Amino acid sequence: MIRNHRNLAAATFTSSGAPRAELVRRSLVAVALGTAALFALLTQLGENGIVALWQLKRETTELNREVADLQQHNDRMKHALEALANDPETLERIARRYGFRREGEEVLQVLPQRGVRSQDNRPLP
Repeated sequence: MIRNHRNLAAATFTSSGAPRAELVRRSLVAVALGTAALFALLTQLGENGIVALWQLKRETTELNREVADLQQHNDRMKHALEALANDPETLERIARRYGFRREGEEVLQVLPQRGVRSQDNRPLP
């Protein structure tokens, strides 16, 4: 009788174990697929994902372009500063633009006549 009981227990374990093992296997596969899908979603959309990487690359390109523009502007300003420091004609031209004059020099201002029109046919004040 013990022998039959062992065979019955073995048969029960084998027959009910196969569906249980299949259930465990399917559950593990589902968890693995869910984890992989979540990982893929986070790498695509997360704070450090591909979309964020593309946005950072675009920003980097724009900032590099802005740096190049500012460098060109800086170079122009350096040349203007050198001209002011070393070229007396440039310095005089700028000073006269702001109404400066040499000592003893008289500045005459020519005003347009009334009723005279400008080149685009507008009346001058």
